Amino acid sequence: MKIRILTVIVLALTSLDSGSAVASTGITVRVLPGLSGSTNSVAYDVNNAGDIVGVNEVAGYLRPVMWPAAGSPVDLGVPPGLIGGIARSITDNGTIVGSTAYVTDGSYGTAIMFRPGAPVALPNLISGGRANAWAVNGSGVAVGEARNNTLARRFEAAVRWESGSVQDLGKLPSWDLALARGINDNGDIVGVGMAVLNVSFGKAFVWRSGQFTELGSLGWPDGYSIAYAINNAGDIVGSSRRLDNIIHAAMWRNGQVIDLGTMAGGTMSEALAVNGVGDAVGYAMAADSIVHAALFSGGQVILLPDPPGAISGQTIAHGMNDFGQIVGQAVNATTFQTMPILWTVGAAPPTSSQLRSTRIDLSARLRSGLVTVTGAVTVKDESDSPVSGAVVSVTWTRPGGAVANQSSTTDSKGVARFTASGGRGTYTLSVTTITKTGYTFDPANSVLSKSITK
Repeated sequence: MKIRILTVIVLALTSLDSGSAVASTGITVRVLPGLSGSTNSVAYDVNNAGDIVGVNEVAGYLRPVMWPAAGSPVDLGVPPGLIGGIARSITDNGTIVGSTAYVTDGSYGTAIMFRPGAPVALPNLISGGRANAWAVNGSGVAVGEARNNTLARRFEAAVRWESGSVQDLGKLPSWDLALARGINDNGDIVGVGMAVLNVSFGKAFVWRSGQFTELGSLGWPDGYSIAYAINNAGDIVGSSRRLDNIIHAAMWRNGQVIDLGTMAGGTMSEALAVNGVGDAVGYAMAADSIVHAALFSGGQVILLPDPPGAISGQTIAHGMNDFGQIVGQAVNATTFQTMPILWTVGAAPPTSSQLRSTRIDLSARLRSGLVTVTGAVTVKDESDSPVSGAVVSVTWTRPGGAVANQSSTTDSKGVARFTASGGRGTYTLSVTTITKTGYTFDPANSVLSKSITK
């Protein structure tokens, strides 16, 4: 299935007085239902199947929630012994991460993987420390930050979780701390490096293959910028301070930083998420500090409509999929409680097709004491047709238990190829996930593992 390019129809994009909304058409909006007894609620992310995750407040506790594309909201639960939680990120194959959280101060405590399976706590850098998972990719690698409860926030570290272990990504010498906010299916991680005693210092970064690269800014002398998200094409979005001291939504693409703009007469904007075709969402702030959920697409800043019953201009968009579904929050004009919102640009996404690994072939050869194993994974849809352009993520387990992760894209025959090498013994190839826009991985009907001994 080809990626459907998001088309936005915009009318009356003219200069407006401060605080006015930009007129737009082709965008519908509705308030999502909450769990029974819920009050404040926020929707944070939506995948290409239309499944949404976020948080509901129920009886004074924050509850991690999923709104399935079809059906009622579901309380995701938390691991035994923990109280409260927020679900922040969901992949196309349904992996969900977030953290425990507390209503009183909004602080986080333990990073959690809510799905697949039952919720489990992710490991911390130090026993008794705090951690928060902000994003996860199709291979189940999550990113966020961790710190020790007894230390100041300056010691927060950007971390990644994979296969039950946590890795401190480190930082550059000019930073006091690093925060990770987004990850794509290639394993590229984005976030911000910060200096505690200089509030105007912030360095948006991308972390690739163990190396940090600062992304640059829109001109502010200290280079203030932050990166929130990255797609599989390498488009990175966030915000950056300009020479006029105004923070604008920004995109880093092909080594260049692009000013995404703000509303006419506005004082600030940020892009918080980016979809597979490079459209971003976030918010734009008017001169009177009224905040409007915004779509940054085709060089335009499009203010998203307020839902019925909401305070005008108190909205934020947190996530967006490739089919024009945008999620976020608004404020109820009567109760002043936050409400979870779904905006839809154009038609709703089609029902997703299934991705299945139908066959794993392994072969091995021994040469000069070195064993080389070749693996081939065949991917088909529910109609048994080969699927090209799907990203297959696997884990190799070598003799002795050493583990290595690889990803490969299927060819025109639906086959992705992998290799591993080492000493003599048993090699096992395990499929962890398969991703492609508009498809959902179906592990229950897949061949997931095969071994060979040489």
